[in-house]
Amino acid sequence: MCSGEKAAKCCSGCWSIGHRPPPPATSACVHPPAPPPPRSRHIPGPLCPGATMPSPPDFSLPAFSLSGSVDPTTLGPDVPLSEFAAAWDQDELAFAHSFRSLGFDARIDFRCFLDIRYMPPGGDASPDAPFFGPNDEDIPEDHVVVEVRIPLPDVFWLPRYAACNLRRMESHRINEAGELVVRASEAPLREANLEDCLGQIDRLILGAVALPEDYVPTGFR
Repeated sequence: MCSGEKAAKCCSGCWSIGHRPPPPATSACVHPPAPPPPRSRHIPGPLCPGATMPSPPDFSLPAFSLSGSVDPTTLGPDVPLSEFAAAWDQDELAFAHSFRSLGFDARIDFRCFLDIRYMPPGGDASPDAPFFGPNDEDIPEDHVVVEVRIPLPDVFWLPRYAACNLRRMESHRINEAGELVVRASEAPLREANLEDCLGQIDRLILGAVALPEDYVPTGFR
């Protein structure tokens, strides 16, 4: 507080009792300078000027990775597995090997990417046929036939080696839209037929990532 004989306004702007005249301009004020107000640390957000939004994850895979002049999409079911595998480079073969080593269970792995349909016995198998999905309410009791589809041209989680192998080995299960189609209708309950379909999917996919017996893993480059 400033010292002095009467109330007056101090040189720093405060009021005090018994203020003496301020010292000459060359002398410093007796009050210490006020501390600056606290500054908040600013973390730029997506809406701040100049901020850039993060890029979405890229799930795409490169085009067919070929090791030679043979296009694997032209190889039929009679071609030996060793010749089919020789048409792919080591990165794609390593991806298929890793996928098979980890195992696959359609009941858990990527089930949200499976197109599951419920239909009545004798239901139409065309792509535009009416059906009920697992999230639909009031599914008719007679819709016990289950059909599961995998859109092979769009799957990011399946090695292209396996997708191409499915097309050549299971061509009778591929529809005009390029989907792998599996159907089950023997059981009287749709739950049992769904389990049958998922089991078929497991066997087909694990078979499609099979590699020649003499394949030696080299890892990704």
